[in-house]
Amino acid sequence: TVASAFVARRFRLPQKGTLTVGSDADLVLVDLSHRAILRSKDLLYRHRHSPFVGRELYGRIVRTLLRGRTIWLDGAIISKPIGQLVKPVTSNE
Repeated sequence: TVASAFVARRFRLPQKGTLTVGSDADLVLVDLSHRAILRSKDLLYRHRHSPFVGRELYGRIVRTLLRGRTIWLDGAIISKPIGQLVKPVTSNE
């Protein structure tokens, strides 16, 4: 939570960065023991090129939760898009 708390504080996002009552439950669960060779078909964006294709990578995302709702599970998107633009809280500093 150190990294997420710093970013939330820096961008003045009070509902982000902590696991407390009233905060968004945005979490990523990672399997750090996983190892795999990256293939171009594994890339989930339009252009299937990456300097990392063919390299062994360590770790994989097992599950992603957005506001407490699972949106990614075991290699697949399982939710319709539910994200929204989050803007920093402005202040008169």
